[in-house]
Amino acid sequence: MAIIPWVCPQCQEELNQEDLSCNRCGQRWSVWEGIPDFVGDSRVDFYEEKGERYHFPKAFPQRLKTRIAMFFADDDFSTNFYFLERTMRKPGTVLDVGCGGGNMFYLSVGPTVGIDLAFASLKRASAVYPQVARAKVEALPLPNNAFDYVVSTDVLEHLSPTVKDKALSEMTRVLKPGGLMIHICPVDSHHFLMRWAKRFPELYQRYFIDLDGHEGFETAYALLERFRQQKLRVVRLSIRKGFIWSKWEVIKRFDNEYRQTAKWLDRLVQLAKFLGHNRWINHGVNPILWALDKLLTAYFGLDHAYRVGVCLEKPR
Repeated sequence: MAIIPWVCPQCQEELNQEDLSCNRCGQRWSVWEGIPDFVGDSRVDFYEEKGERYHFPKAFPQRLKTRIAMFFADDDFSTNFYFLERTMRKPGTVLDVGCGGGNMFYLSVGPTVGIDLAFASLKRASAVYPQVARAKVEALPLPNNAFDYVVSTDVLEHLSPTVKDKALSEMTRVLKPGGLMIHICPVDSHHFLMRWAKRFPELYQRYFIDLDGHEGFETAYALLERFRQQKLRVVRLSIRKGFIWSKWEVIKRFDNEYRQTAKWLDRLVQLAKFLGHNRWINHGVNPILWALDKLLTAYFGLDHAYRVGVCLEKPR
């Protein structure tokens, strides 16, 4: 039994929940292994191999534990979770956009619906969420004003500029008045590593855009302007990662041909790999880097951030 009725993504008419047929436009949507498919094209997709998500324990949202995790960890999901835990304090229905394999924390907030393009991820998410579907974020098969929370993690950077505006419009449509929309994503910036990376356009395209499908990579200011156009009010804006990049991000982006472009960059990658692969040294260094990042980020601000969290409210 669906917790939120499916609607036709083409005409917004409520579907026959038994066979997913639309009485208005005549469209009938397929179901694959119990998962509704509102996309209709081939299930082979770039994201089929990249749809894994971290499953935070349902009992984990305790402030002390999340602070400790953020303090000692050098990963995105710890800082992501702390931001989500601070913003999703009241119970309510949740839409997880780009749900991947699912996130059990959302279930502690309320009934959760997950949508994604990757069918393999949705099969995993169906074991976590009571309702999932393969759907495009710019054509949501969900009714108006249905959710208290609409959440995306690492999604907006994958959407092209034209699709992104339509997607934000759709997410706003299904959000209840007074509901919260939460986005966590990497952003473009004037950070010195980003500026260096862009000096080599082919490498930048390969390792910053194409590697993860970041065709909608843009600055935090550009994102905020898009939110303003949707008449969404910023409730909380947080720089999740600022001036000091995580060791794994440095390795991911620069442990390649970039190392040949400058000696200092080669040494930075070597240092990141040394710290990252020595567990106890890594745990000892992380609190120092975390504190230093807080100080530097407070000075440099959004201009040098590479990961942000934004909580927005839909007007009542």
